[in-house]
Amino acid sequence: MTESKTSAQALPEPASYDWTQIVDDLNRLLRLRTTPIGMKLFATIEEMEAIPRIRRPKSVHTTDQIVAQAARLGFTIGITAKDLMLQILRHPYIKDGYAIGKLVEYAGAAVAALSVDERATMTNMAAEVGAFTGIVRPDEKVVEYLQRERGLAPGDVRPLLEGLYSDADAEWERVLEFDAGEIEPMVALPGDPGNGVFLGELGGTVKIDIAYAGSCTAGKKSDMDMYAAVFRDSLEQGKRVQPDV
Repeated sequence: MTESKTSAQALPEPASYDWTQIVDDLNRLLRLRTTPIGMKLFATIEEMEAIPRIRRPKSVHTTDQIVAQAARLGFTIGITAKDLMLQILRHPYIKDGYAIGKLVEYAGAAVAALSVDERATMTNMAAEVGAFTGIVRPDEKVVEYLQRERGLAPGDVRPLLEGLYSDADAEWERVLEFDAGEIEPMVALPGDPGNGVFLGELGGTVKIDIAYAGSCTAGKKSDMDMYAAVFRDSLEQGKRVQPDV
């Protein structure tokens, strides 16, 4: 048995902290790319409402709502559309071929929070699902995208999007539900994109022989930005590409 002992030290009062500098230092040293969320359990409603300017939600907030909020604020939660697809692909219904020749519609708050480019990754990877095609209900993000990237007038775009989604009374052969909050960054083991695993499930160091970025669904502008960020951060830390890669 080991025993650790610590000595009590007087800490400065919180009011004396330079919080702006602390936040800047944390972002610089930890390279934060997530949404900070603080949580506190109150014993009574009165104790909670005594906090100045506290915002009390009118209803329950779910994980996928947090994902959507993070996306609207321009943050990332550490996963991409490719991770969502690898999780879908390893589901037994998909992996066993029951979706072959079907039409797949991706929906939900987490999907709605994705950029148009990321949604395109999901519809593109309907091929890996074996589906005839894949769709995501178009919304104002699509209108803004076509205005920005193609110079189209919003008034001309909206009529083109009408009907490009399932009917309200559509009957689904199968509905698969996934909790986006439980999905971690993933990789697919060799042989089949359905062999996806969380990085934490790899069980140790993996030797990389060849690294290739930018193909197919990983060739979007946002992907290129991520690759550049990895290289930039690594260079700043003095890291270099491993000689055997």
